[in-house]
Amino acid sequence: MSLRIAFVGYNEDQTRSYFREMAELNREQIGICDFSQGRIVLRDGTEILRISPNVRFVSLNFDQVIIADDHRKHCGIKNCAVLTILAARMTWSLVPPEFRWQYYDLDAEVE
Repeated sequence: MSLRIAFVGYNEDQTRSYFREMAELNREQIGICDFSQGRIVLRDGTEILRISPNVRFVSLNFDQVIIADDHRKHCGIKNCAVLTILAARMTWSLVPPEFRWQYYDLDAEVE
């Protein structure tokens, strides 16, 4: 069972930067990584797509969403329309509802 996961941040620059950071921190799990296309495929077949925080880019179905944000919580406030559309795109998700939304904390210390 492979999943499709959306990765979204506050703005395009932040999303690109933290998508790359997330990939670096999880590189041992990655099978394919294409930063120019905003696509990572993990060894188990899970696909993570970098989604621009703009409603015209959210036309795919997803099983889960990773929100990259810091203590200011700008992503949820500024991108409410995008997140609402992403929620609707998870109608047929294989992930239990309580795990569909994940938060990538940009303020967290790396261990």
